[in-house]
Formats: sequence, C-alpha cells, structure tokens
Amino acid sequence: VTLEIKGKNVKKTLTTIPNDIVVFTLTVNEAFCYSKGSGAYPTPPRPAKVWVDNAIVISSKAPVSVSAIVRFQYTSDGYLAMPVHQYGTNYQVASYADPTNNTGQFLPSYTSVVGVYDNTKFTFKLGGDNNSQALIENGDTLKLGQEIERTINEGDVWLVAGIGAFNDLTGSIINSDKPVAVYSGNFCAYVPTHIAACDYLIEQETPSD
Repeated sequence: VTLEIKGKNVKKTLTTIPNDIVVFTLTVNEAFCYSKGSGAYPTPPRPAKVWVDNAIVISSKAPVSVSAIVRFQYTSDGYLAMPVHQYGTNYQVASYADPTNNTGQFLPSYTSVVGVYDNTKFTFKLGGDNNSQALIENGDTLKLGQEIERTINEGDVWLVAGIGAFNDLTGSIINSDKPVAVYSGNFCAYVPTHIAACDYLIEQETPSD
C-alpha cells in the first residue's frame, strides 16, 4: 500500500495482509494544505485557491479499506475514504456553521474539491444564508447564489473556507465534468452550538449521483 503527496515529496509504502491494519502517520504540514494553527483563531482563513499536488493519494495492489483520522491535542475526527469508482460529478455540501461573528475569532466552515483526472472543470455555487460568504483567489468575495468555475488536475485540491458571521457553506453546489472527491467540515466547531468545544470536523461527501 503506497501513500503519496506529490507536491510535498512525500511517499511511503507499507505491506499488509488480510484482516491486518497498517498506519501511515503524517505531520500537519504534510497532511493539510495549510493550517491556521493553535492560538491563531483571530486570523481569517486564506482565500480559496488550488493547492497543486496536495492530495493524499493511496494506491494498493489489492483492494483495501481506508480510514483517515485527524488527531490534535484536544480534538479529533475522521472519515471512511471512498474509492475512486464511487466519486461523482454532482455534490451538495454539508459542512457545519462557524460559531462566531468573525470579529474576535474566525472558526470557519469549509469544503474542498480534489481532482482525480487532469483538466477537470467544476463550478461552485455558494449556498448557506445571507451571512455566508467565501473569499476567492482574486480578493473578491463570493456571496449567496453566486458561482465560480475552476479547473484542477489529478492530485490538486481546491480549498474554500466560509467567512462572515456564523457562516455555513452547507447547501453549496458543486458540479464537475469529471468525477471529483469532496471533503467538508469545520475548522473549530461547537457541537452542540452552545458548547464552546472547538471540535475539528471532516467528512468525505457522498455524490448526489
């Protein structure tokens, strides 16, 4: 089983047998496109951009089941990674709302689109509510109902975070001309919303089709 992140020159290989479990361990800098870091909550998220060859790609000579776990000092979350043949071309985002008003803190909702094939075109239409916005690459702000188009290649990650009081990207729509993977969640969620727990959330989205 091989794990590779081409843009960060990471490549690791492990051998497994039936009913066995092997673990790849990555640093934050290897696994994440970027991190706001602990103690940096007043820092707004970066504008959306394509992170070239930042995808974590796992391949094997025989079928395997893959679970991804993100573990910090006080919070962790994970997901079951779907194989490529289950990816789709239409998604409706399910993230989780930022619990703050974005004055003293930024704890954004987010989603990401991961390329599986070269020259994949997709559109992103912002959902949420009137408070929910998204910073995009040219410095503009995407508002409710507006959409943009981007092109990604195999291994690229397009990452977008919400901004604005209590922003939530839930309901945003992603359509692509080739299958893609979509991952959504929250940087530092309150679950339930009145408990200041700061829980990192992530889930691989199931395509509508």
